[in-house]
Amino acid sequence: MPQVAYCCLGKRWRRLRQNLLWGGIVFYVAAHQDDWQFFRGEQVYADLNTPDTRVIFIQTTAGNADLTDGWREARERGVIASIRAAIPAAPLKIDVKNILGHQITVYECANTANYCLRLPDSIGINSLKNLRDGVIDSLTAIDHSTTYYGWADFWLTLQEILETERVAIGSDHPWVNASDYNSVRNPGDHADHKATADALREFVANTYRRAWFASSYIVSEWPPNLDGAAYASKRAVFEAYSEAVLIETTKNGVPKYATEGEWDWWGDKSYVTLRDFNELDD
Repeated sequence: MPQVAYCCLGKRWRRLRQNLLWGGIVFYVAAHQDDWQFFRGEQVYADLNTPDTRVIFIQTTAGNADLTDGWREARERGVIASIRAAIPAAPLKIDVKNILGHQITVYECANTANYCLRLPDSIGINSLKNLRDGVIDSLTAIDHSTTYYGWADFWLTLQEILETERVAIGSDHPWVNASDYNSVRNPGDHADHKATADALREFVANTYRRAWFASSYIVSEWPPNLDGAAYASKRAVFEAYSEAVLIETTKNGVPKYATEGEWDWWGDKSYVTLRDFNELDD
């Protein structure tokens, strides 16, 4: 995973880069369908175009915003469109996999797989945050495909996805990209982002290298650090997502246009904190 945007320079960065294995497998675990496009799209594009590299995407929520007008289905199509925009033409395959007793829809195309857990986002009591905090005992996917009984059931399922993919490739210490859990570095982040990161922190240390990316509104106040090819590639995956969402929502009768305001906040910025597999998170 050759990094193209990062928050720190110097010996630490060079050491981590030297430890990278070209090829292998890379993970992007996000709460919502447009998270990595806004906060890490340039790196996704680079990884998708790195030879002999499998790129795995996981969205923990459906991003449904408590709507039943086809919004979450449109967003799911959007994330697949943004992935396919960065790779050569290839057949798209859709499967349902049984993972620790949970039925999870998986889209596969070329060197990618996208796992859709479809849990409710953080509107109302049924949320990952409340599952983590013990406010609720179980959480059911909005398509009723499965139910997670307790926080451990959820994070163990995430772990099983990552481990199954990692072992199949034979990668010892692959990179996992996710929202930064640290409220000092990444203050005021979305509850779904934080809960997804907290689930990963239950198991990633000592096996996975971590790229914790800043994904809160405060990033809009930080200096731009992307331009040229990195900015263009990030913009390309964002536009593919937005176009697919607009097409689907227009057919639904409730067109949703690209969130250019949010792009203006985050599009030319990408900040990430790196941890090697044998380093502790702070």
